[in-house]
Amino acid sequence: MAQSEVKAFGLSLRLKEARERIQALMAVSDARSFPDAQSARRYFMQIRSQLVGEGQTPTKWLCNWATCKHDNPNECGNPSLGGRWLFE
Repeated sequence: MAQSEVKAFGLSLRLKEARERIQALMAVSDARSFPDAQSARRYFMQIRSQLVGEGQTPTKWLCNWATCKHDNPNECGNPSLGGRWLFE
């Protein structure tokens, strides 16, 4: 096996692992509800920073309350109902 093939295999394995971690984060956030809006905003902004660390940049936040796309959960009128980050 050539060295470039080994590097490519390593990169694809890391990408697959990163995708699995992102999917796990998103699954947890989909099923979660919050006692108040401030807790929800804090949680989703923290998740956003983890996603950026995994190499993904969320573009919008889709709220469960009105199914609206916001730049972040701070723009939602009821973020305590949860939502999810969207990507390009």
